[in-house]
Amino acid sequence: MTERRMPLLTAELADRIEQSDCDVMRERMVAIRQHEGNPYGVEIRQFGRATALLARNFPVIDFNRVYGIGPEEIGLLDEIVEFYAQGGRDFMIDVVPQRTTPELLQALQERGFQQSGFHTALYGVPDLSRVSAVAGLDVRLLQEQDVDLYGSIFTSALEIPADIPERRESNLLLLGDPQWHLYLCWQGEIPVGFAMMQIVDGVAGFALAATLPEYRGQGVQTALLHQRMVDAEQAGARLIVAQCEFASVSQRNLQRAGFQVAYTKATWKRPEA
Repeated sequence: MTERRMPLLTAELADRIEQSDCDVMRERMVAIRQHEGNPYGVEIRQFGRATALLARNFPVIDFNRVYGIGPEEIGLLDEIVEFYAQGGRDFMIDVVPQRTTPELLQALQERGFQQSGFHTALYGVPDLSRVSAVAGLDVRLLQEQDVDLYGSIFTSALEIPADIPERRESNLLLLGDPQWHLYLCWQGEIPVGFAMMQIVDGVAGFALAATLPEYRGQGVQTALLHQRMVDAEQAGARLIVAQCEFASVSQRNLQRAGFQVAYTKATWKRPEA
């Protein structure tokens, strides 16, 4: 097997990493929008290079979010604000270093936005030399008969309120899409965690993953990372990317698996959001 070298970070590569994060969330919301009657009120709109994701009936700010904003979109900021005002939702804006200028930050401040946190983007190449089995754990691709179980593990692991269910319809749509890989991690016959991966144009986005609270600290996320690494390599992915909270357990797990920090981006929102 030919060794794949870690590419040096450039602004262009950083844009590809950020685009993968946007693709993962946008395509999940496209699937959610296809539920009969669009019950979450999902709407997706482009403002220049920026992608605005809106879920009118889903009060989780990660689903009401703007990706890809830069100085070219300063003149569109009022339209973006109005888009969310009409949707009745607070929202946040991801501001990445390669597209940040003083003028953009000033424009955000003038509209009442403040920096509210940081998020880490990481990247790597599929490196099977770092892959090993985790004793007692088995990671399997999701099968259709386990879709309801997957939804239950998803909501329980992410500690989502019971009145915001993970709907069966969107998981079935993703399950039938060759870009997507959905996983359950099992300890014997007990499902203990889940993960997602989307591969687009040779870039594997290691998307959402979480472990049931009572099974954390037992290597579940390591097992899920390693299986996605294997599948990304087998699918011919040239780049693997992930996003996580800054300096979190997730970041440490990703770095142990061979990921490197690409950049830390800022999240901006209004104080009331």
